[in-house]
Amino acid sequence: MPFMRYLIFVLLAQSALIRSSMGVAVGAEVRLKPSLLLWVAVEEPLMLTATAQTDRENVILSWSIKNVSDKQIVFRDTNVFLDYKFTVTDQHNRPVQPTEVGQRQLTFSYFALHKKTIALDVGQVYPEQLRISQFFRMQEKGTYKISIERRIRSIDGGISELIKSNVVSVSL
Repeated sequence: MPFMRYLIFVLLAQSALIRSSMGVAVGAEVRLKPSLLLWVAVEEPLMLTATAQTDRENVILSWSIKNVSDKQIVFRDTNVFLDYKFTVTDQHNRPVQPTEVGQRQLTFSYFALHKKTIALDVGQVYPEQLRISQFFRMQEKGTYKISIERRIRSIDGGISELIKSNVVSVSL
């Protein structure tokens, strides 16, 4: 089941058509009295799901973006560290710092020139994978939590959607 978000609208007009930021109509025309409070459940057009596997030294993070809308979604892919925000915390909920290699990759990601166009048809999945322990200091034994965010911008650059993954726990 796709993730749901709940929006609160205070309607000050007599009617409104509710639309998601990806341009898909997700509500119907509603006719209410002015200043009524309306709760609307809105399906996200994309779903970001993460998993992790580990051996004694490495953590391999896998994730995928799935089109759960009713139309094709087209966006650009550049560099994993420019496109995604990775949040890694230790067992005390403290942020884990990038390694030297990770810091270099984060810095160089801003100079990405190559932009690949991704077209996700309805139900299609776009998978990615990264040895995240190479880029974040995860050498100490313990449990780490990892989450991912990505802002998907439409191909024309106008509309954007922030998607967030589930939180993955991994023990070393």
